[in-house]
Amino acid sequence: MLSCAVPKLGQVYAGELYRGIALFAALGFSFCLIVLVIGIFTFFATWVFAVIDAYRIVERQNSEIEKVSKVSV
Repeated sequence: MLSCAVPKLGQVYAGELYRGIALFAALGFSFCLIVLVIGIFTFFATWVFAVIDAYRIVERQNSEIEKVSKVSV
């Protein structure tokens, strides 16, 4: 949900700092391209990617936690 509000914030919260920085750079570049109209599409695509990516990161972390908890029980 954090990436829905602010792209990259979900990645940073999940511990993927470098991935969040890369998305921040991509969004900044897309924002600059808005002048050329193509930036509208790249900005939106990057935002959607950030949301999906943050969700996948959290899903992977949750599955790893479940595996560890099943082994230790």
